[in-house]
Amino acid sequence: MRKRLLLLSIFLVGHAAPSAATTLYPGLREKSTDDIILAGLAALYPGRILQTPPIVPTPATAEKKPFQVTLSGNVAYWRFYQISSALPAPATQPRMLIVDLRYLQTGPEQTIDCLNFSFQIFGTIPRLKALGNYPLPAASFASAESTPGRIVVLVNHKTAGPIESVLADLQARGKIILIGTASAGQTASYQPIEKQPGWWCVSGEIQPETQPGSHVGIGVIPQIRVEVSPENDLLAWQWLERGAPPESLLRHKTPRDRSVSDQSAPEENPGTDIVLQRGYDILAALQIVENMTAFRR
Repeated sequence: MRKRLLLLSIFLVGHAAPSAATTLYPGLREKSTDDIILAGLAALYPGRILQTPPIVPTPATAEKKPFQVTLSGNVAYWRFYQISSALPAPATQPRMLIVDLRYLQTGPEQTIDCLNFSFQIFGTIPRLKALGNYPLPAASFASAESTPGRIVVLVNHKTAGPIESVLADLQARGKIILIGTASAGQTASYQPIEKQPGWWCVSGEIQPETQPGSHVGIGVIPQIRVEVSPENDLLAWQWLERGAPPESLLRHKTPRDRSVSDQSAPEENPGTDIVLQRGYDILAALQIVENMTAFRR
């Protein structure tokens, strides 16, 4: 490949008329062979060969406990802000649970914490594989996997790091129902390319064994996708952080239904959190089906 690209650059520069070469391929004569090769590889492998520093997840550093509440219909809602090895296991596993992992950032150094998180919250040990130098420590668990109730997990474009591969594995195995928008696609580690200042390349990656393929730059696609803009998603998510009761974000009038005067009020409820609402509706529907099945017996 290196030889072909080199021959192509020589052909373009050497066979075009000087005026045409300058016009059609500006700056080509000034570029080194390595720059041409790296630019070609970057085009072939977007997100893997970079000319800018890679965007890496930035886990929360300040300790913040999970938010836990029970919604109507006996649906538990848990929101997590960080992955921690000190996360306490729940005393009892709810039959119907919504786990909100939107805006949850995890780094490669937290892979073992992500495994523990999955075991403690979802009752399942993820099946992952590491490629290159991505860290995947061996983990041992004191007890066997459990069989939790119905679990819905909310994600968005800011759900990042090894937790993405964990969720992809659990979704593929039918352990959870993933709802929201595609995750960040930040499941790789990077390193600078030697003797090529400004260039970076993937040095490792974590993937689920049950769903072959890379999520770098693509993210994990939820089983149930919700059409919501990043702005509206953040607005609804932040409203709960400002003290609003979660019930106020369910089946509430939407921004489109509000009057102009309502919209001008900065403290006005932003409307239904449609991602949370979709998760709630899915669990409610599953409960109806289970009740009908039990009744027919």
